[in-house]
Amino acid sequence: MKIFSSCSDSIDQCMKSKRFGISHLTSEIPTSKLHIHSCHEIYYSIAGGRRFFLADHYYDIQAGDVFFIPCNENHHIVDFDHPFHERINIAIHPDFLSGYSTPDTNLGKCFELCSNGLHKIRLNAEEQKRFEYLILRIGNVEGFGTDIKENAWMLELLVMLNGKFLEQNQLQAQPTDTKVLNSMVIDLMSYINNHIQEDLSVKNLAKQFFVSESYLCRTFKAQTGLTVNNYVKARRISIAKSLLDSGVNAGDCSLQAGFSNYTTFYKAFTEIVGTSPQTYLKFK
Repeated sequence: MKIFSSCSDSIDQCMKSKRFGISHLTSEIPTSKLHIHSCHEIYYSIAGGRRFFLADHYYDIQAGDVFFIPCNENHHIVDFDHPFHERINIAIHPDFLSGYSTPDTNLGKCFELCSNGLHKIRLNAEEQKRFEYLILRIGNVEGFGTDIKENAWMLELLVMLNGKFLEQNQLQAQPTDTKVLNSMVIDLMSYINNHIQEDLSVKNLAKQFFVSESYLCRTFKAQTGLTVNNYVKARRISIAKSLLDSGVNAGDCSLQAGFSNYTTFYKAFTEIVGTSPQTYLKFK
């Protein structure tokens, strides 16, 4: 299997094959916008560091960290003092996980349970070597039975990561390495999620929290690396995408997710998902 140098290429391969795609990234990239994918994602840090904003939590990234990002979960890489970061991204189709899971072994467990700041595990030195070895094997297999060998090594990796996830999260009732957000920012994100169909302009939000617009925007950006408007837009698209997946038509999705009109929804969906609603439904 080809190991790509672009996340978008590995995601495309994952969605087309309904298996998985892998990218190995070493080059410096600009700060990413909040975005979502139609597949699960595993993010493994090899060297360097950045900061991850994921599901209303943010984390420092260190070598050996593995993040589990479920389908349609907003996430955002923030580049602060670390211009270099080497990492491996694995895009995994939900059908691949369900197809190889058994009544005793749910390979999607790590994505189903990663909530409340429990999106991250840390591999020790031996586990890091094993992770990188399995990725190397997947990327260099040739000849008869290539797809079966690729699947086998990916399944071995998933079993290892799920086991590590369950082990680490049973040892700690609460996450120990997420960063504590400003209480106003926590309340603001909760308010946005609970009033997604209402007017969530900065002006109205500032009135709701009895602060100035500049203070609201400055504090939110400092804590999350995002603007308030971009966070609202991404949350609405995440909701709209879930509605599309459940069979709701695009027009109704835009209204139920809080967009004032279809044109605004269309532009936001294309920006964050990377394709139009119609194209997304066609190839879903």
